[in-house]
Amino acid sequence: VLTAVTQYLKYKITNDLYFGKKMFRSTVLSIAFAAFISIKGNISYDKQGIGFLIAIHIAIFAAVYAIVANTNYILTVLKGSIKLAGASIAHVGFGMILLGILLSASKKTILSNNNTGIAVFQKSKMEDPAENVTLFKGVATDMGKYMVTYVTDTFNEYERKRFFQIDFRKKHTKETFSVYPDIAKNNKGMEGFAANPASKHYWDRDVFVYISAFEENKKDDTATFRNTPVKVGDTTFYSNGMLVLNNIKLNPADAPIKISHEDSAIILNMTVITKDGRRFPAYPGIKLHHNTMTFITDTVIAQNLVLRFNKMDDWRTGKVELGVKESKALSNLVTLKVIEFPMINLLWIGVIVMVTGMLIALIHRLKLNRN
Repeated sequence: VLTAVTQYLKYKITNDLYFGKKMFRSTVLSIAFAAFISIKGNISYDKQGIGFLIAIHIAIFAAVYAIVANTNYILTVLKGSIKLAGASIAHVGFGMILLGILLSASKKTILSNNNTGIAVFQKSKMEDPAENVTLFKGVATDMGKYMVTYVTDTFNEYERKRFFQIDFRKKHTKETFSVYPDIAKNNKGMEGFAANPASKHYWDRDVFVYISAFEENKKDDTATFRNTPVKVGDTTFYSNGMLVLNNIKLNPADAPIKISHEDSAIILNMTVITKDGRRFPAYPGIKLHHNTMTFITDTVIAQNLVLRFNKMDDWRTGKVELGVKESKALSNLVTLKVIEFPMINLLWIGVIVMVTGMLIALIHRLKLNRN
């Protein structure tokens, strides 16, 4: 508000009528624009209470006031002279930054709604579990309009940072992109980490991603296989659901491994069904190469499951022996929050305008000093 008012003031000789006339126009226009944004803009900060919401609408008026009054000053007082308008242009940019922050944050959409059924682990009580999704390394996870995969991570010893590659694939389109958020270890004696976000920029919005928790599995895998006989159509259970043996195939064309003309392979076509109804395919098997037998284990990382086809248990009944192992040492886990900010480019444009105004003012001052 002060950036909108003080430029019209002159030391001890401000004309009240002149000042009132200039401010009246800017004030009326600002009230009109701010009221339109507040009423039609669907400003949703209601979670913080009525007092906070009132403060936000006052801040919207202040931002609009800075933009309108400084623009009016440039046009009516400076007569559009850009070389003299550096400070006013910077003030317009600052108003745009503030307005962009307020509008974008009020219209943000949480993309990482936790509908996966996977329990969220997190270190901070500030995070809402319903707005964070836990990803297993290498497993594509449904996140509304995106399928998201935690691809890999690397640790930089010098910077004490762990960098993540998170891949996004938009459903029903071919659009894909990757983001690279990171976490930095806190100083010695402090627990936890500091999250540095990453984002995907569009002309009208930003998709903002940051890591809210990370768990690296360093434990040795001490779990053992539980062997159980099953036949086609049978169902057996594990701690979080059940396993169904759909069929048994000899040298299938769609085998998960390469089978040469010198090999023979028996593949179990299985479906893992979780308690919440999610389904994962699994293809454990046995491959024979000359007289050497190789076990083909299959891993369902999202369920911490390892499946192994041990042997044909009974040729007469068609029963096979299935090895089932549940291990928590299979994969690293990462929990992340994904937010979409619309209208964020108003903020970035404001940054450009503000810096431009500062440069114009700096150049003009240098020229005055040289003269």
